[in-house]
Amino acid sequence: MAATGGRGVASILSVVLLLSISSISRAYRPGDLVPMSRKGQYHSSRTVWHDMIGKHCPMFAVNREVLIPIPKPTGYTGADPYKISFQVGREKFFIPWLLVINRKSPEVPMIDVQLRYSGGDLHGVTAKVMDMPHQYVEIHPDIRKQFWDAQHWPKHVLVRYTWKEQSEIDLTSGFYVLFGSGLVMSFILSIYILQSSRDKLARFVRETVAESSMPDGGVAKGNEIERRGDIDRSYTTHGSESSYYPIAYSTESQSLSWINMCPATITGNKSQDIEEAMRPKGDGVFVPLLSSSVDNDRIPRKLPLSEIGAEVMSLGKIACPIVLTTLLIFSRSIISMLFLSHLGRVELAGGSLAIAFSNISGQSLIKGLVLGMDPICGQAYGAKRWSVLSQTYMKTTCLLFLVSIPMILLWLNIEPLFLFLGQDSDIVRIAKVYLAFSIPELLAQAVHNPLRTFLRIQGLSSALTVAAGCALVLHLPINYFFVIHLKLGAKGVALAMACNTINLNIGLLIYVLASKNSIKPWHGVTIASILQGWWPLLSLAVPSCLSVCLEWWWYEIIIFLCGLLENPEACLAAMGILIQSEGILYVFPYAISCSISTRISHALGANQPSRAKWSAIIGLAMAIGFGLTISVLLVALKSVWGKLYTNEQQVLDLVTAALPIIGFCEIGNSPQTAACGVLTGTARPKDGARINLCAFYIIGLPVSVLATFKFKFGFPGLWFGLLAAQFSCVCMMGYVLVHTDWRHQAKRADQLTLAAGGGDDLESSLLTNP
Repeated sequence: MAATGGRGVASILSVVLLLSISSISRAYRPGDLVPMSRKGQYHSSRTVWHDMIGKHCPMFAVNREVLIPIPKPTGYTGADPYKISFQVGREKFFIPWLLVINRKSPEVPMIDVQLRYSGGDLHGVTAKVMDMPHQYVEIHPDIRKQFWDAQHWPKHVLVRYTWKEQSEIDLTSGFYVLFGSGLVMSFILSIYILQSSRDKLARFVRETVAESSMPDGGVAKGNEIERRGDIDRSYTTHGSESSYYPIAYSTESQSLSWINMCPATITGNKSQDIEEAMRPKGDGVFVPLLSSSVDNDRIPRKLPLSEIGAEVMSLGKIACPIVLTTLLIFSRSIISMLFLSHLGRVELAGGSLAIAFSNISGQSLIKGLVLGMDPICGQAYGAKRWSVLSQTYMKTTCLLFLVSIPMILLWLNIEPLFLFLGQDSDIVRIAKVYLAFSIPELLAQAVHNPLRTFLRIQGLSSALTVAAGCALVLHLPINYFFVIHLKLGAKGVALAMACNTINLNIGLLIYVLASKNSIKPWHGVTIASILQGWWPLLSLAVPSCLSVCLEWWWYEIIIFLCGLLENPEACLAAMGILIQSEGILYVFPYAISCSISTRISHALGANQPSRAKWSAIIGLAMAIGFGLTISVLLVALKSVWGKLYTNEQQVLDLVTAALPIIGFCEIGNSPQTAACGVLTGTARPKDGARINLCAFYIIGLPVSVLATFKFKFGFPGLWFGLLAAQFSCVCMMGYVLVHTDWRHQAKRADQLTLAAGGGDDLESSLLTNP
């Protein structure tokens, strides 16, 4: 592993070195000619690119004006508008079409070209057509006369090149980088100091616990404890009960060590509330959060550093496989889009339309409904009611198949709806075929999502990662076989996607059948158990589905609003880049959310509210840390991020303007996503649905519309709405979580698992304890 990692680092350094050398070889010096080419458009015709001679090209870092001749195009009548476009530099920065002839202005046009540079690099070019200043007309009166003479060619257009130097040091980004680096270094230093002082801290905690356990605040050491032989016993009073802690006393070291941290009840009137450690299942190691006993009536205010670290590790063991699995599943969509683009523009547009509609009408509903089984299965697993876990899995699968029926009918009859919405008939034809052949994928997803949750609840997420990796390896040859070899076109891409999910399901089912660590989905399941206990599942699935759909559909509305802006092509391209980036970044808080939900539901099912509370606190702290880190990175990389996708300057400018806003959005998005995991683990999806409705539609959407169209912020205004939605959402989530009664949630968990199992306390040993 070390060798592999070292080779990977060396490869990265080689790439960086090659990029640096190539950038140095392309560097300009002041006064160098910057190559430039032009292209004309008139009467629905376009010329080819023509290289301009040196005296008409810009000179690097030198402001100048030149007269560019425009020869008469072949077949030009003089009545048509004439547009011109440029490509500048070896980087081929593109200047969009500029109207120069017949532009409905009595003045002679002048092209004002703004070039941005830093050091020896050209960073961007913008241009606009404006009226030639009168001083130029007075100096060159023939230009105006010749320009308006319909018989005189070539016509000359004045081009003014203005260079603007950009600082190579971005002070704002540098501040955020320094702030983030200082924060990370402070955190690392704090961890190092605490780690080096672990023994002193542990001794302090033990003495503090002993002090709080002694009557009248006495400290259990030295002569303050009544000795009885080698073993001393200190008595405490807890409520109406008397309990004692056996303490071993060493006369040589004058120190105490706890033999048993669990209080022993003397009266026998009330059983001890000792939090039982969850037994490990496969690769899902669920270590107990609190090593000492904690009374359910007294949730601790502090935790030892070692137990916080153990909880972080437990959350990470669940989250890391989810991140890898989600990224692998996301990669298959990239492969499918590559094959669609290979087929042609119409196929790409039709397939994209079909995928977008299937996500709205199918995937969002399935992913939302499957969240209903999450708290039931998690709490049943914590309570060791294994049959409830299997029954809920079967019910959820049946529910998704039932919901798929109206989706299938809609997809088979989608053509009239698309035509009514004004879509092109050729694109609609491709989209209809793609949706029809996506029906197997829909049914495969109805099997996959409950099975995925079923295994994650048991801590078997690594199996998902392995199965997703194997399915992805097969996805490329399957696409090639269907699309290229069989020449099925868009139908082949849809079938290949279905085959990928089917292969993934087959791998998971094989693992379930062969594994000795997994609960079998059919254990404890009968026809009678399937027919009863539906209300708990439906009462959780429907609000969860509504919450997910509200958030998904909000982004679709924002994309629609983006098409109403000036220059919609560039705005939609920038929106696509940013939403794809958001989707990649969302994988990490989503994984943290799933791990929080799993840990909390396990703890509540085991009647351990203190563990549930601290899992929520630690998980939220991890999400906040991730959000702050990503925010700093996005602001620091705002000028670089867009270049990973495109070289279009207009698109890059929009991405650069919006990235800092998205960075601040991540400060709210990560903790609110993690908070959704807390609500899921505590079986409160209705609260999440209400919060999403209020945050995204009552606050976020109006802010987007007002900022974009009323206050003329343009494209960044759409993201101001997301910023308002995220922060209002995290504030409302925080209010709900602060007022959570964890002991009450533990009681609700017991009632929920009983109701989901039809009221029977089915505690059969389907899995034997190791």
